[in-house]
Amino acid sequence: MVNTKIYPQIKKFDVTMRDVLESIPKKYTLDEKKKILKKIMNVYKPHSLEIGSIISPQKKPQLKDSYELYKY
Repeated sequence: MVNTKIYPQIKKFDVTMRDVLESIPKKYTLDEKKKILKKIMNVYKPHSLEIGSIISPQKKPQLKDSYELYKY
């Protein structure tokens, strides 16, 4: 992991909630996604992140509650 105190110009950007969740077959509940998101925020402290995508649930059922997760 990069030490941002030594390299403050480096910004952490996390795409776990979008890229990983859409590429695996397991479907997580909204509560499970909230727990994952909370862990990412508390452990890795990214400067920004992508939490999902507004897309038809028929195309990507794993991302069906992206808006609810965004509001969380």
